[in-house]
Amino acid sequence: MVEGLRGDPEVEAAYIQLRDSLVSMLGSVPVPVEDLVVLPKAAVAPGETYVAIPPPELWERMAATLAHVVRPLSHAVPVEVASGYRPPWYNEQVGGAPASRHQWFDAVDLRPRDDGDREAFGMFLANLYATRGDALRMGLGIYGNAARAHVDVSWKKRAWENAPDWLAKV
Repeated sequence: MVEGLRGDPEVEAAYIQLRDSLVSMLGSVPVPVEDLVVLPKAAVAPGETYVAIPPPELWERMAATLAHVVRPLSHAVPVEVASGYRPPWYNEQVGGAPASRHQWFDAVDLRPRDDGDREAFGMFLANLYATRGDALRMGLGIYGNAARAHVDVSWKKRAWENAPDWLAKV
């Protein structure tokens, strides 16, 4: 893993490798790669951006989540990344679950770009989980009235928070 401030040559080189690797695996990336590695609540000076690039052996995990969940979702509802990779120290700092999949770079928290898209956002994710959740080993947490959702693939199928309420609508 490489961590540090945006602009540091080692961080920039690792970021470029990650970006190029994801593009190579996916053709195009459905969200800005930077959003997957910026730690917005890391204690840094105003105007500075702290970045954590996960180890290369984890990059295929995020490619799977992007390919199977984020890309099809972003075609239906424009989305933004709220949280991507979290090193263990940062996951603890923000109150993440001890076994959070963010630490393994296969989880992403998303939100609809427009609040008016919450219904479509929640229903898309619920339908995807209902139809492909087993095959993808998908984790789904929908928070609030679909203001934000956690998605991951490759670990085990599970749903929490308001996801069961959304699944009941499918």
